[in-house]
Formats: sequence, C-alpha cells, structure tokens
Amino acid sequence: MARALGDVLHHFDPSFAKARPGLSEARAGAPRAALAAVPLAPGDLLRAGAVWNLAVEIARLGAAGLVLAPAGDLVVGLDEGPGPLGTRVERFAGEEPGRAARARADACAAPGAVLALACLPEAGFERAFASDLAWALLLAAPDAASLGEAERMAERVVAVRPDARVGLTIHGARSVGEARDAFERLARVVERQSGCGLTSYGLLVDDLAIYRAIVERRPVGLARPQSPAARALADVARLLLADAREAPR
Repeated sequence: MARALGDVLHHFDPSFAKARPGLSEARAGAPRAALAAVPLAPGDLLRAGAVWNLAVEIARLGAAGLVLAPAGDLVVGLDEGPGPLGTRVERFAGEEPGRAARARADACAAPGAVLALACLPEAGFERAFASDLAWALLLAAPDAASLGEAERMAERVVAVRPDARVGLTIHGARSVGEARDAFERLARVVERQSGCGLTSYGLLVDDLAIYRAIVERRPVGLARPQSPAARALADVARLLLADAREAPR
C-alpha cells in the first residue's frame, strides 16, 4: 500500500509530533525472512553504508539484521561475516541474483525473525522481480538526476512485477520540506507513468556520517547515538521492520 512521506514525518521532525511505535510493536509478527532489495552501482559507498547502518538499527529493534550482496566487488567497505549487535554480511553467488539472495535469506532465517537487505546490481535489477523478489527499497537524493534514476528503476520493477512494493528513502536533503517535495514529486510521476504507488521510508540525514561509519567500521547508531543521523536511521529501520510483517513474498 502506498504511503507518502508526509504520513511518516512525525518520526523525523518534532513539529509533526505523534507517538512513535514501540520496539515491540515494530517487530511484532515479522515474517522469518522478509527481503527488501536495494539497487547499487559498483563502488556505491553511500548506499552500501546506509544499508549496513539500517541492518544495525534493525538489530537494535530486536530482529536479525542481514545484509546480502553478490560475490565480487559490487559492494565495497563491508566485511563479510558477523558484525555489531549480531548483524551479518553474507555473500551469495549465482547467475540469478534474486533467487540466490532469497535462498541465502531463507537459509539465515532460523531461529528468529530476519529482515534481509539485499544489495543487487542496478543493471538488470528488475529481473530479480520476475519471480523471486517483491520488495524494492530505493535510495535517492532530492536532485533531478537521482530522482530520475529512482523513477526509471521503479517503473522497471513494476513492469515485471505489478504487485511489487516499491519503497523510497530520501537522503541528502537540506530540510524536511525539501525531502517531502522530492518524494511527492517522484510519487506523482511514478503513479502517472506506471500506476505504482510509492511507499515512503522517510529520510536519512547527514550523508557524511554514513561515509564516516564505513571508514571507522562503527555504525552511526553506536558511534554517535544522539546524532540526527542516528535518529533518522532508527526511524527508517522502524518503518521497514513494521512493514516486514506484511511484505509481499
């Protein structure tokens, strides 16, 4: 179901104050292996860092945070194996990345709830949705070029999987208003072009903090827990985990 950024701004800006969902509410009923796929270009340190930090925040909420990536150099800066708070980075191999990522997520699911974030190549990203995946998480800056890339990716995914959930997190915005305008602009275009309603997963602030986290090998939420970047990451993770309960399979 589509959800606008305005519907979740109370997580990110006190002027939109509402009660935040508790941790138990966010994780209740999550399926054992919900899987959201994130498109990455080779060497995309920012998005890889955001995914890793989100996995750590998912673990802080009580689920298992898992980052999946194909073997090779698509994802840089992430060490394979166990990480903070029980998170893991797992590599997989196979000519069909969607199927391989799904199999790896299911293999890692026991004994508890897992929300896996799979980093897949931008090139051919939509092919993973033909039969294997149904939940895409796009990360876009508010500039025209980045929003255009997200628009094309959303349309390609929906073309092969009309029932896919396509979510969007805005990063690098200078204000909540700029992020909201960017999301609403993209949502209107995508809905008009493909009939797909975008689901908002809020906004991430301070891209520099995410870069620094990779360099220091310490997630933002542990290194700077009171920073705006840490709070934003936690709120995006809450939205993801809450939706994992009803994620399309």
